[in-house]
Amino acid sequence: MRYNADSLPFEVEFFTGATPSSTQKVAEFWSRGAVSPKSIDHLVSIKEGVQIGARLFAKDGFEKDDKARLVIQSGTYDEEGKQIEINIHITSQGTMEYIFNHERNQIFPWRLGVYFFDVHFGDAIYSSAIFVSPIHLSTSQVQYMHLLLEQEVEGICYDLIYTSKSTGNEHEFLNSKSYYDYVLRLMNEKHNIDAALYALQRNLITQVKTDYQEGPSEKKVDHKSLRWKAVRGESFSLNKKKNLTCDIPANQWIKHVLLFWKQDLAYIEKDIDEDCKQLQLLIRSKEEEKRSNEERKRNWWNDRELSQESRDSMKSIMHRIEDDIKKAERQLNILTRWNQLVKNLIGRFGYLLSSTELSIVTRARSKPQLKDQNYRKLTELYEKSSTLLIGNSKSNHVVPILKPTWKIYEQFVYFQVIDILRKCGFSVRPCCDVESLRDMASGHCIELEDDETILHVWYDKHVYIKEDAVASGDMFFSSRLIQPDIRIDMYKKEQRPVFLSTLAMDAKHRRYKSLHNENFTSNVSSQMLRYAQIFYRGEYTAASRRRPVVSSVLCVYSRDSEAPIKKEELPIVFIQLFPEIDHDQLTGYKELMGEIHEWLKEYVD
Repeated sequence: MRYNADSLPFEVEFFTGATPSSTQKVAEFWSRGAVSPKSIDHLVSIKEGVQIGARLFAKDGFEKDDKARLVIQSGTYDEEGKQIEINIHITSQGTMEYIFNHERNQIFPWRLGVYFFDVHFGDAIYSSAIFVSPIHLSTSQVQYMHLLLEQEVEGICYDLIYTSKSTGNEHEFLNSKSYYDYVLRLMNEKHNIDAALYALQRNLITQVKTDYQEGPSEKKVDHKSLRWKAVRGESFSLNKKKNLTCDIPANQWIKHVLLFWKQDLAYIEKDIDEDCKQLQLLIRSKEEEKRSNEERKRNWWNDRELSQESRDSMKSIMHRIEDDIKKAERQLNILTRWNQLVKNLIGRFGYLLSSTELSIVTRARSKPQLKDQNYRKLTELYEKSSTLLIGNSKSNHVVPILKPTWKIYEQFVYFQVIDILRKCGFSVRPCCDVESLRDMASGHCIELEDDETILHVWYDKHVYIKEDAVASGDMFFSSRLIQPDIRIDMYKKEQRPVFLSTLAMDAKHRRYKSLHNENFTSNVSSQMLRYAQIFYRGEYTAASRRRPVVSSVLCVYSRDSEAPIKKEELPIVFIQLFPEIDHDQLTGYKELMGEIHEWLKEYVD
């Protein structure tokens, strides 16, 4: 049932400030689980990354329910991998309690898409939803960036472990052919599967079957018994007997379903096991790295000559390692729980197939008409899950959460750089691990080459101070720990490659005025000026090892109609790069290509 908000005794408002223009009222609700939004146009729209608050209050003239609350679905997860719900208790009109505020150094609780919320008021629950849209860019532009990334590597936009219920194909931009959607469907339908399996185990459908048994005396006979006796004489009788049998078409079909479903789950279990092993190896490696850095810190931390830069570097490295360990452990916990679900289902299917009367049932050749709702339910769940597993359909009830738009933008720019280098005559070297592109972890590298040159294109790679670089075997170092979003290192092909030059750049999902200011040095400008101070300590180099090796520093940003597409603020060059949907082109692509081409030309020709 659908409700107009005017007919309800409460009001729900979302706000970004105290003025009426910064407040949005929820216009419609529906019975929980009964109806979904007709269109995102009917929903409250929230901008990604902007401070936002919500309040629930009783309308004038209606009694306040002190137990009433607003429960909003979020895109964040706890340490167990469970989706966090935002609970807001009933208050009064005008209350200014923010869900997200930049000053609190919080993480924005949603990604792009639709999120449901429930209002518990009185004895009823009313549902509605919000639509989270991007800043600076339109939804269609962000979708387009998603699709461009998908053309490079399917699934790159997914935070593969974490998913959220959402609504409709309208926000389902990408195909998914991993086992994640499959397991998520199992998790969402677990109660239905358990109920159907329990009913199947207790009440397997049987059917009366007529059998005949020879005996010395006549008991129950029919025309068949009489014909048999007429042929064989009076010594024995063929007595008619009614028996219950489970070897009927419905059970033959459900045995077929359980056998094939069990087989699918065995493949899934194998895949999850392999991912768990990889995470365990990663955790052990990171823990060893942590122990090594802890020992180094103990040895040198109290030395009077230790610089502040070295202290900052040590703390930063330890913090990064600990974050990597926590992330991997969280993912491992989630996959372990998923694996247990799969193992339990395999065990239950195996029990039904081997330890119940299904063990004596023959296999079906074709699907019969199924009258029992549990048989229909199991069949429907299996068939839908199977199409997900082989990639023939999309999951309409589960939409993988996309990474934050700023992260998508970084990766979008990274692959536009790769595309530009291809158009400049370079090809990806076969040594690149394409599968690692799904994760796009910090430090990922794609290598490209032409007849004379090798390029290493790094994503989000740390550049350590010299001592840490030497300890890790990295040939690049800086006076401070820095981390350019993209770094291209150029080498000349020789028996041992000779280093030539580096180009550094950042990708910012911001407006120009937050990147550069004429009156003072902004945080972004200060950060990017440090990128120009990268040194190379390797033996085989055409560059001086006494001077920085970065030839150019670029800042690529998403969109600002009030700024030029390209602007030089020496030594930094600012370039807008974003998709123009109406003209089917990328604004700023030509300018970025020109900068990269000039850099290549300086050293390659």
